[in-house]
Amino acid sequence: MAVDDVAIAGTWTCTSYDARGRVAQVVVPESDSIAVGRTVTTTYRVGGDPYTTAVTDPAGTITTTVVVQWSDQTGRAQGAGGGVEQGCQPRVLGGNLVELVAA
Repeated sequence: MAVDDVAIAGTWTCTSYDARGRVAQVVVPESDSIAVGRTVTTTYRVGGDPYTTAVTDPAGTITTTVVVQWSDQTGRAQGAGGGVEQGCQPRVLGGNLVELVAA
């Protein structure tokens, strides 16, 4: 895991990277300008899902899932991630995808 130390506003942060060069952890210590130090950790492939990432700090965790979707030549939605099943039929309302229903 690679590590960078960077000075910000009179203090420092320590950023660690995973084997793929992605930010894995940022440590910001308590200082004169920062009342409470904190550590922010990023977890990739949450639950083995390559489309899901979680970011955690002392305030809690935010989990995001990316949905990759496209339409094939017949207009049927195709995709991966976020529970999108291949072969679903999109239901569009006002030009916006509302839901995917089994075709």
